[in-house]
Amino acid sequence: MRDNANKKAAKELAKLLKNARLEIVSGAGHEVNVETPDKLGKLLSSI
Repeated sequence: MRDNANKKAAKELAKLLKNARLEIVSGAGHEVNVETPDKLGKLLSSI
């Protein structure tokens, strides 16, 4: 995860939300849909 500014908040939010799952996408920054669309697609199709 290259978006280090949001990493702490994402971890905290995942702890607070029932049934949340935090996924760290390697090679992605803030725009995961633009930077790693294939990885995002696989994650989304798994839910």
